Amino acid sequence: MLYDTEKKSWRQLAVSRFAFENWSHDGKYIYAEDYPDKIDDIVRVNVANGKVEHLLSLKEIPRGFDPWEFWVGLAPDDSPLLMRDKSTQEIYRLDVRFP
Repeated sequence: MLYDTEKKSWRQLAVSRFAFENWSHDGKYIYAEDYPDKIDDIVRVNVANGKVEHLLSLKEIPRGFDPWEFWVGLAPDDSPLLMRDKSTQEIYRLDVRFP
């Protein structure tokens, strides 16, 4: 829902299950995580016309179980930022040659 301060009225902007909504720096879009069918996507909603544009699927991105690991935000250029869990999927190797 979006409130118009001049008209003093609400209008429905988009219908879905959004989380972590973020306004773009120019105020023309709202970026959010959309999870209508248990498949997370990063979307942006055009404030002028309510059109929802899917930007990125999060289906294959490992995410943890900590509540903060599901956070989604925006970088200064409005590119999506998110946290991903790499703690248990990495393989590390160290070769050491002692004298």
